[in-house]
Amino acid sequence: MALTLRVTDIEQLQAQRIGYMAVSLTEYDSDLEPEIAEGSVLEIGGAVYEAAADEPITGWGGIGNSNDVYILIDAGTLGAVFTLVAPTWSTTKQGWYDGLDRYVAKLYKDAGGDYTDKGLLQGGPEIRNAAVGADAIRTSQIQDAVITNAKIADLAVTNEKLSQSFDAEQTQPIGATSAWVIPAGWYWLWGVANVNIEVFLVAAWRSVGVGPLFACCDGTNVRAYNTAGGGRDLIYRKLV
Repeated sequence: MALTLRVTDIEQLQAQRIGYMAVSLTEYDSDLEPEIAEGSVLEIGGAVYEAAADEPITGWGGIGNSNDVYILIDAGTLGAVFTLVAPTWSTTKQGWYDGLDRYVAKLYKDAGGDYTDKGLLQGGPEIRNAAVGADAIRTSQIQDAVITNAKIADLAVTNEKLSQSFDAEQTQPIGATSAWVIPAGWYWLWGVANVNIEVFLVAAWRSVGVGPLFACCDGTNVRAYNTAGGGRDLIYRKLV
């Protein structure tokens, strides 16, 4: 079945106003109490309404903290109301409705009772479901994840933190022209003069120097080899 062509200007205007919503909230970018902003225009059930002044929204006090909250326009009183009841999408009305009441926005009442994460309910189910619900990523969560100098400092690697992550420094004696295969685990390794750290790669032991270096060992693939004629030591710390 094909789409219907709206021939006259009146028919075109009537078709375009279905679902029309040009609504703004005051305090949209803050955690303060919002109102329907003056000049907002909204179609509800075939009729178009305008806010001649900022319109207060009632019902906040009756809603518990830590809840998703919706803002609807009551079709009977034409007043704005906070509610916990989620809307459903009406394809015939091209909007979010519960009965005759049209929904215009959503927000979150946080643990402190503030008005957070405000958003307008524009578009169909796909857009709404991405913006509302228990699995939504909230603005406050994004703000919590912002990288700051303090957080970088908290995450920075320091000797103190390394000491808490690795066990005590240990020494492994290695005899003249002998090798010690390092047991499985993660290690910081320091070879002294003539003690090379070697990795078994492409069917041969290959030196990577005396370190220090960080190595993952499987018990067979990394060793310390003493090339000197006398005994030498490998110093290491294991990740715990």
